[in-house]
Amino acid sequence: MVDHTGVSYAPYRVSEFAKIAGMTEVAIYQGIKDGTIPSLRVGRRLFVPRERGLRWLRGEE
Repeated sequence: MVDHTGVSYAPYRVSEFAKIAGMTEVAIYQGIKDGTIPSLRVGRRLFVPRERGLRWLRGEE
């Protein structure tokens, strides 16, 4: 999803968020499983909500 300013609001795939966070995908999945990393499920797939994920990286969540 991209708004009229060109900013994307689509959630990150786990692989994308792992690269941004400098972590492995396994570590991201573990954080999602234990509830420390925010996530959302669409069908069988897991995503990290863009804004909440960035706040988590900054230590705000």
